[in-house]
Amino acid sequence: MKYLAISLLFMLSSHAEAQLDAQQKIAKNEGIILYNQYKATSAISFLTIAAEAGDAEAQYYLGEALRAKNHYMNIAARKWYEASSGQNYLYAMVQLGRIEHDLCDISNECPASQKAPIDWLNQAKQLAQQKANAGDAEAMYIMYEITLDDTWLERSATSGNALAQYWLATSLKQGEGFLLP
Repeated sequence: MKYLAISLLFMLSSHAEAQLDAQQKIAKNEGIILYNQYKATSAISFLTIAAEAGDAEAQYYLGEALRAKNHYMNIAARKWYEASSGQNYLYAMVQLGRIEHDLCDISNECPASQKAPIDWLNQAKQLAQQKANAGDAEAMYIMYEITLDDTWLERSATSGNALAQYWLATSLKQGEGFLLP
């Protein structure tokens, strides 16, 4: 059963990238690397290539890079977050769920979102809950991000999610919680 789930996850992730040609995959990877090196402006041109090809992860990172470059949500960033969310990319949904009363909305620079922030969060929660119940460690971490329930963080960490392990270790170092076996 475990191997079936891993195989299915691999096939789904391969299918998600199947729409990108070799150059687009290279551009996406380069863009994500640059973004993670805090070089958001340099990442934009690379991420745009894969985002325009329809890759949900590239669309999310492009939204992040544009938001980081401008220090607030703008029309272009929201466009890419919503494109990514439209493909059920959970991190983009969470980001859209957190933008209520953002400078973009206050200054009336952005058109109305496809959905209200709470609707994006509710959709993300519903999708993440289904995946988390099926044993997806990353979805468990997203459930933690949405609910701030430490149980999800612990479940994600014990299921092998590196980011959850980092944040759990950080909270333990600060004296919160207890050490898991």
